[in-house]
Amino acid sequence: MAEVVGIELSDFESDIRHEGSSSASPFVIAVMNFKGGVAKTTLCLHLAGVLAKSGKSVLVLDFVGQLHELLAERPPELPAITSFRASDTCFRKSWPVRTEFDCILIDCNTSDYAYCASVVHQADVLIVPTPQAYMELEATYLAIEAFQRVAPQKLVILPVLVMERKRIRGSSDTRKLIDDIEQKLGCPFASSRISYKQFFSYLGVSIPGWNEKIAKPKYTVSGKTIADIDDLHCKAAVAEFNGLLAEVFELSKCGDRTHNGFHLIQ
Repeated sequence: MAEVVGIELSDFESDIRHEGSSSASPFVIAVMNFKGGVAKTTLCLHLAGVLAKSGKSVLVLDFVGQLHELLAERPPELPAITSFRASDTCFRKSWPVRTEFDCILIDCNTSDYAYCASVVHQADVLIVPTPQAYMELEATYLAIEAFQRVAPQKLVILPVLVMERKRIRGSSDTRKLIDDIEQKLGCPFASSRISYKQFFSYLGVSIPGWNEKIAKPKYTVSGKTIADIDDLHCKAAVAEFNGLLAEVFELSKCGDRTHNGFHLIQ
């Protein structure tokens, strides 16, 4: 009978913190939140589209797949063992791609802490998207607390709201929670300058039907991002993503890295 061995969370987090990373790695942006439905995949895809349009080679890793197919392996040489956790194994096997791309974006799962901790350690920037609703902000606060326990010093954590701070009509508790998150991170939320409904309408281009509850998408062209569509409204949204990327690179001093920084499309 195979023995099942548990590990202490603190030991796992300590191992992650002390594991080395390559200085020649590409720029790695992780998009993560423990709350689902906060536009992680949407942000990831459109950021990738804008970067690719800028002439960068971009890889997007989807860590939100069918986890029951990905988290376990069955080694043929160990038939007595039903399965074992393979998050570290899979991650290390796939990571040589870091030598082949300028930028890697990782769309992270909402619930698997082992994956998230490994990603946080390898990332240069962690983008945490959230609407301005209290429950989503509370989940964001808890996620940031967890990320900070395993984050290396170089990591920049950037929370992102999808509308301007001045547009927020939330309760005093909501506004206080925003202040608490900004104080915890030592930096303000990045935010969209265009309206909430407009922003999600533009983002709906790659996920038809997803945002119909908020606003009817203007575009439903499968397989395209806002960077691929020649329209004044999409150009405004592209400018939003350029602004977000510029903030990301400025905060992380991307220009000091070996690939000499990024030049974004106008």
